[in-house]
Amino acid sequence: VAYSTTITGSGTFDTGIYFNQYDAMKITYDSSSDSVTCNFALNSTVYLSSAYTNSTYTITMTTPTGYTCNYLFHIVDTKPYIQIDGTSYSSGTTLYFNENTYVSWFDDSDITDSSDTGVAITTEGNKIVDTFAKYSDLNGLTLSTDEGTDTIYHLTLNDRAGNISTYTIIIDKSPVEAVWVSDSKEIDNGGYSNEAVYLSYDANEVASALYSKDGSEYVTYSKENQFFEDGVYAVVLTDKAGNK
Repeated sequence: VAYSTTITGSGTFDTGIYFNQYDAMKITYDSSSDSVTCNFALNSTVYLSSAYTNSTYTITMTTPTGYTCNYLFHIVDTKPYIQIDGTSYSSGTTLYFNENTYVSWFDDSDITDSSDTGVAITTEGNKIVDTFAKYSDLNGLTLSTDEGTDTIYHLTLNDRAGNISTYTIIIDKSPVEAVWVSDSKEIDNGGYSNEAVYLSYDANEVASALYSKDGSEYVTYSKENQFFEDGVYAVVLTDKAGNK
């Protein structure tokens, strides 16, 4: 990021430059006369260490002719993030919902001009989305999928300081698929067998599995655990989005 100007008079100017803490900057000048004075080291690398706790700083330069110019730059300490029902989530989060869900997004409140930054949204599954929304144009969106389907939303947020945050949000309205197996054959749900039975399903899609025998209290069920004793067995599978 660069900012260049010619000093022709005194004034205060916002450079529109946003740094992250621990970034580095270098202030240079070119003068045909005597040196200018500055409150920051000139022609040297300045590291914006933890000592820089404010969001805005001023570079003050005074020319030999008496012009004094103040140049503002900014430090961003919060990466862009999303919020759902008042809860904020950090970059890298994967979330599951079994209903359409409104997502808000934000960049740091100290960024006064978001310019062309915003959110890139792509999808896999039922809904097809491939778009970019500027913060200045749109501050949230309802993520949806049709009944009986799922859609995976990929959100990539950027900001003026060059920060990037990524999220995966899965809207899943489709219960886990499972089949009863007995003697290497599938049997109908609610069916009968005179052989041992077990429930087959994709364990990667399941958050919890419980079973009950003859109406007893539900306890943990392990994938493909076989039932040998006579009885009526019920297994409840819950996926990561809460579908049962």
